[in-house]
Amino acid sequence: MPSIDPTLIISGDESVALSLHGRNLEIFHVATGETELIELPNPGKLIAVDGDAFALIGYARGSPVTIRTYRQPQQIIASAEVRGYTLTATEGGEHFDRLPPLLLVGVDSALLRRDGTFRMRRLRSALPDWVTDAEALTYAATCPDGRHVLICGYKYDGALLLWDAGTGRMDAQMKLLTQGVMAGSFRPGRAELWIGQIDTLERIDTREWRIMAAKRVRNQPTGSFVEALAFDADGRRLAVAHALRQPQGPPGTEWPWYAPSGGQLLVLDADRFLVTHTLAVDRWLDGLAWLSDGRIVAREWASNGAFRILSPEPGDHALHEPRKPGDWNWI
Repeated sequence: MPSIDPTLIISGDESVALSLHGRNLEIFHVATGETELIELPNPGKLIAVDGDAFALIGYARGSPVTIRTYRQPQQIIASAEVRGYTLTATEGGEHFDRLPPLLLVGVDSALLRRDGTFRMRRLRSALPDWVTDAEALTYAATCPDGRHVLICGYKYDGALLLWDAGTGRMDAQMKLLTQGVMAGSFRPGRAELWIGQIDTLERIDTREWRIMAAKRVRNQPTGSFVEALAFDADGRRLAVAHALRQPQGPPGTEWPWYAPSGGQLLVLDADRFLVTHTLAVDRWLDGLAWLSDGRIVAREWASNGAFRILSPEPGDHALHEPRKPGDWNWI
């Protein structure tokens, strides 16, 4: 499932990259290019804790929150479970002070830390009528302020909501340009959120919650999907993976645009909204993370832990004006 929260995280020493898909924790060793898989009891999500440790949150009711180290991801150093509406440590309680103050535990629930204790907050009662089931949400994501949850809809037009986990209020709602949000990333050091809506990139001011600029990455009739976004550490460069939709699918393929055809990896100068580097790839990429030397770790879509380390070359790629209301939409 697409996400604004990172789906690919890297250890502080850049020796290991992690991704979680279904019940498989994928461990990519940067130096050797080898991948290990650890099967977990339940699907869930990854949370970057610090350079040494990460957390796993299971989506199944009753699943624990665990903290592990990058060096020994099989070993649990801390564990907690939700009892009533409170997250209660069962092992290594001192490590939970390292967690971010707001944790998502599904598409409609969050844990907010107050006075040193995480308490459950439910989003469902605060959501508008158009959200009728979990599938209606592309994702919910935690905001950098550690208090708000960003909610984006996939099935419906014009849906970006900002929910205050402390007060329970909906603090902002803004209309987007088209349907669905496929990927996103908060820009480090700036009050900006960048999202990919099908084939369109949008730069959003998170102080006023308005669209500052928008461009389409491709304007061909067969279209494209923006599959992943990732900023470098200082927020100057944005990596964009977009997938080329096949005009005709393989025999028996109901949805031809989901066939794993080729795509591109673009690097944008985020200040100028300008492509500076490009790389053609033969597979779709659904996870990106920067290394400090400028290379990019990428995960292949629909793979079982296939990763690449990529170095886009200097090059141009024209970006196009977004669709206007009423314009033909290939999807």
